[in-house]
Amino acid sequence: MAFRRKLNVLSEDEIITELFDDNLPDLPSESEDSDVFVDHSDSNSSYSDVVRPTKMRKLIVLSTDFESESDDDSTNVPVNPRVTNFIRIAMLATLNSSVAINLEKNNVNVSILQQAAVEIYDVPVGIISLLSVCYGAVSLLAVVGNFCVLWIVATSLRMQTVTNFFIANLACADIIIGLFSIPFQFQAALLQRWVLPAFMCAFCPFVQTLSVNVSIFTLTAIALDRYRAVMFPLKARTTKLRAKFVILGIWAFAAAASVPYALALRVTYVYDSATGNYTKPFCNNVGIPKVIWKTYNPMLVCLQYFFPLFVISYAYGRMSLKLKDAQAPGNAEGARDAGILRNKRKVIKMLAIVVALFSFCWLPFQSYNLLQEIFPQINNYKYINVIWFCCHWLAMSNSCYNPFIYAIYNERFKREFRHKFHRNSHRRRRQQQFFELDNSNTMVLSVRQSIRVSRIEQSVCHFSTAL
Repeated sequence: MAFRRKLNVLSEDEIITELFDDNLPDLPSESEDSDVFVDHSDSNSSYSDVVRPTKMRKLIVLSTDFESESDDDSTNVPVNPRVTNFIRIAMLATLNSSVAINLEKNNVNVSILQQAAVEIYDVPVGIISLLSVCYGAVSLLAVVGNFCVLWIVATSLRMQTVTNFFIANLACADIIIGLFSIPFQFQAALLQRWVLPAFMCAFCPFVQTLSVNVSIFTLTAIALDRYRAVMFPLKARTTKLRAKFVILGIWAFAAAASVPYALALRVTYVYDSATGNYTKPFCNNVGIPKVIWKTYNPMLVCLQYFFPLFVISYAYGRMSLKLKDAQAPGNAEGARDAGILRNKRKVIKMLAIVVALFSFCWLPFQSYNLLQEIFPQINNYKYINVIWFCCHWLAMSNSCYNPFIYAIYNERFKREFRHKFHRNSHRRRRQQQFFELDNSNTMVLSVRQSIRVSRIEQSVCHFSTAL
């Protein structure tokens, strides 16, 4: 009774703190419902696996007592309606953590859990169709557009510069996101279950993290290379061989930072309200302790977003100040200096737009990843699934923008795009003309041959008539 009185007078934050604590106080009626739970824990289970059935039992008893008190007018204990809602949220959070429960033995508790589960917004079919089209368009544009960038850099010798090598590496990472991350992560979040092969539970998040790491590390390498070229123009430029080694190092470091996803995530079976049993496949962390996992994710967000953007912003800020009143090294030549500075400013502008789009697109999703580790209660918000879809789609859409930026702001890429597609269209036109000419020649030959045959037949007929 004392604990229930305490909950009635607490604030919302204090109620959440009390209910999400694994060490809830013992309740008088707890032993009456002890047969509701089936503890499947063994000697190898972690502390959380052993304590969850007890916590869930206490929450159900607490919820039942609050409902009985609200129906009983003779009690002197004031009932705070917010407490019952928070108890249901705590029960839902505990249930989603794979508590072993036999719900068939208590119909009242089944209704409570169903009411708690309804709190998450059921996405309508129209929104699902719209999201499917948006995700599909982003995936297609990411693969096709970035493949064109790779094709141009690989087939044109004059495009094989150090900066373009980094741009091609960025395009490769975006292609991987379009192929392996966008379709599979979307369907898993939409269905709220894992229906793909089990190995892809760890593979898809690992590939997404790897690709994002490669993208931001490549943008950082481009910024540092441009910073060196602008701030120290008389020093030796980065060679192509060194750029290739830098790219290999980027992939190695990005893969090392993504390995925990490959080690942690596995398919487990959680409670399914539709079947009343543990039949719902879900991709969960089972390989890394929760304390380490909660430490790793915020560190990863800082490593793949905040810290690189700080370095990039500093580099481009210094370069923009340097290029305001800059002059090319060597003897002053007005036309030459103006051309060099104009080209440098265009390249810096294009790369700054790429970085700005990356930071804008990934900010909401990275903020969510950081906040859910600090404040897990945000996942109990009714429309959190819609918010997640919007943030995730915006982040994934960044993989399809870069080819359009190159085609608009980079004269060399624009020229190569036109040259490649114009040459291919011209080649197809020549082939079509050749086939048309060949067909016309064949028709002329056939007509001539038929005329010749008809003349021979007429000559034979005249000769036979004369005889």
